[in-house]
Amino acid sequence: MPRRFLKRKLPDIHSVLNDNRLRWIGLGLKDSDLFHLNRRSVSMAFGFGLFTAFIPVPGQLLIAALFALALRCNLPITMALVFISNPVTVPPLALLCYQVGTLVLGKPETAFNPQFSWEWLSTQGAHLLPPLLTGSLLIGAATGLLGYATIRGLWRWQAVRRWEQRKTARSDPTRNAAPGPEAPLPRATPDTTPPEN
Repeated sequence: MPRRFLKRKLPDIHSVLNDNRLRWIGLGLKDSDLFHLNRRSVSMAFGFGLFTAFIPVPGQLLIAALFALALRCNLPITMALVFISNPVTVPPLALLCYQVGTLVLGKPETAFNPQFSWEWLSTQGAHLLPPLLTGSLLIGAATGLLGYATIRGLWRWQAVRRWEQRKTARSDPTRNAAPGPEAPLPRATPDTTPPEN
């Protein structure tokens, strides 16, 4: 994973620690592992951030922050990935999760025509909620595992590629070659001119 790219895009640890809005988290933010950019921290952040994005409950950012604090993975990446489920993407994601849930549970699909009223929630919620939760947890777990494995693989691929480049650069005889017997250094000749009086 391109560490320089992530360092440019993510906030500085000092700006986060000095932000008054994040004071409620307290001493948990002082853990430097929450802001490290290493393979373990970033891959875990992708895994739990993607999983949390599919949980169909309010407070996803709080859940993501608690995951990051408990597991000591990268906090900004975990919280940024939660925004995959935003007001534009929630309806298609909810429909997809509901359809996967009905397929897994073997229940027939009911008309997914939400009306935001307490009456509709009390009558239809009991039928729609189990497939929606099941599908959300399954898709969240699948995307979380896929994100985790992808970041681990990309990070390893980049590390191996850089190692190979350094190995090639060290073994290249034309690069950084010291002058050898083929190109002797010029010798200083003694000054034989008589001194002026």
